[in-house]
Amino acid sequence: VLTFFTFTTPMVPGTYTLNIENAILGNIQGQNILDETISGTVTLEGEIPEGNVMKLHDATAVAGENVEMDLEIINQDEFVGFQHDIPLPAGFGYVAGSAVLNPARITNHQIQANVLPNTNIFRVISFSLTNEAYLGNSGIIATYTFTTPITAGVYNMNLEDAIIGDINAQNIITGVINGTVTLTSIPGYTVTFVIQDQNQVPIPGATVTLGAITNPTGNYVFPNTLPGTYNWVVVKSGYETETGVVTVIGSNVGVTVTMTPIQVSGNIMKVL
Repeated sequence: VLTFFTFTTPMVPGTYTLNIENAILGNIQGQNILDETISGTVTLEGEIPEGNVMKLHDATAVAGENVEMDLEIINQDEFVGFQHDIPLPAGFGYVAGSAVLNPARITNHQIQANVLPNTNIFRVISFSLTNEAYLGNSGIIATYTFTTPITAGVYNMNLEDAIIGDINAQNIITGVINGTVTLTSIPGYTVTFVIQDQNQVPIPGATVTLGAITNPTGNYVFPNTLPGTYNWVVVKSGYETETGVVTVIGSNVGVTVTMTPIQVSGNIMKVL
């Protein structure tokens, strides 16, 4: 096995074919040496939900970054509109204009979404002006984007006052499945500087600056460094100032800096 993938799945049991397309197996000359591909299948077990169910899919994001949530409707009956509320947990907000319908499940349908004034209630209404039925019987029907708080944790996103409306303006919903948002912390990494002379002998007492942080003299370790690219500066009396750039991605980083002594020439007066 060369690599693994993780996918979300629909609620409808069955066997689904996953086809490999536009595949390339490249050699060192940049040529595609692929002879063939072998597609796979995913078999989902379980019972088909009965009736007309509204499901909010779980989502995961880094705390403080935006998160997308998908709404699915599994329906045995035709419907021409839907509506629901979600009380947003503290620190969450709706990104205005981000609510979109899945083109595969609509014809001339529209969607309206906003947070009700002076509340935390996120409300969604979707409809067709000509009472056209939505397409299909399962699958994502809408996607919303939310801002998130900076505190990691699992947050409940509950569907309330949910409606799946048929052409007779009857609410035919038979159940809802609530979702969660899992917010993870941004991992911090350690950047360690090794300061040495041209003979690889350690040099104590240098002052190191990484990005906007300057450590105390002699401290060459920067813990809890977030992923990114940083400029660094090393200053030590009697040596040339050294500068550089380090990129932190996914692991701790070591930076070796070789200091060059300042070359002195001419006539010098030294006070002892």
